[in-house]
Amino acid sequence: SGRPGVKALQYFLGALALGSGISIVALTAEAYETWKSILDIAWKSGFSKSNLDVAMMSPTALKTHLRSPHYSFVYAGSYVKMHKELYSDILDGESLTKEMRKILSEADGVSMTQPQMVLDQLVWTRSLAINTMRHGAPLELST
Repeated sequence: SGRPGVKALQYFLGALALGSGISIVALTAEAYETWKSILDIAWKSGFSKSNLDVAMMSPTALKTHLRSPHYSFVYAGSYVKMHKELYSDILDGESLTKEMRKILSEADGVSMTQPQMVLDQLVWTRSLAINTMRHGAPLELST
């Protein structure tokens, strides 16, 4: 569709708030013009064009773009319509060699009334394991 939905705009604003770079791919001229007008406002407000861009691509070019390993999140809009193509392109080639991927969509179940839930979708939680065993410590348990 040419117009972004409420969830797409919330993810867009959430990514901006967190300082993430955003690349928007439009598959139609209408979608491109809509997103370009939104990004024009952001660029005039001081956001860098190197961190925030929009491009119009053919479905074939998009498939090639999805195989790139240089991004972490994909907002798929009406994901149900693109499920098979999206997964086959994201999991193909070099796409997972540098970054894990999270696919976001209109159907992901995130409550739009809670901004923290939107922001949480755009942050990779790191886990930390601490090894408390000293070098040379015995591995058996004594009773």
